[in-house]
Amino acid sequence: MKFKTRLLQEPNLSKNKELKDKYDEASKYLKQRLGGCLTIGECIDVLLEERKESQNWLSLATGIDKNTLNSYYKETTKPSIQKVMAIAIAFHLPPEHSNIMIKLVGDYPNNVEGSWYIYLMTTKYHLTVIRANKFLEDLGYKPLTNLKTEIVNNG
Repeated sequence: MKFKTRLLQEPNLSKNKELKDKYDEASKYLKQRLGGCLTIGECIDVLLEERKESQNWLSLATGIDKNTLNSYYKETTKPSIQKVMAIAIAFHLPPEHSNIMIKLVGDYPNNVEGSWYIYLMTTKYHLTVIRANKFLEDLGYKPLTNLKTEIVNNG
């Protein structure tokens, strides 16, 4: 079975001021909405609503079980930074948005692995979770999740 995902790419804004203004306005709006979140569950709700996606899609896109996602909503489980990174990558959040979520669970580890996490989230947030996992594994680090099946864009 194939599933779709939306790859949000930052448009080439240098040539179109009107498009740049619209992009900046949308980015500011999402940043304000995420900034109002007190829990990861609230952030997930905002993102799912904004992107018109389902919790099922998020589970498939990240490899995080639906029961685990529900535990984030109920605040019975605090997600690891790796799981929050996987969620942010699934939504292709730029750093100014993903950092809001990461701060809710702590901060990047203060070591070499943490430096690679920062690099991943600032330069490779456009990847799929499975490709982000491969990037980390190629460096000798654990993947963000155990996701093994690529989600395919059907249009």
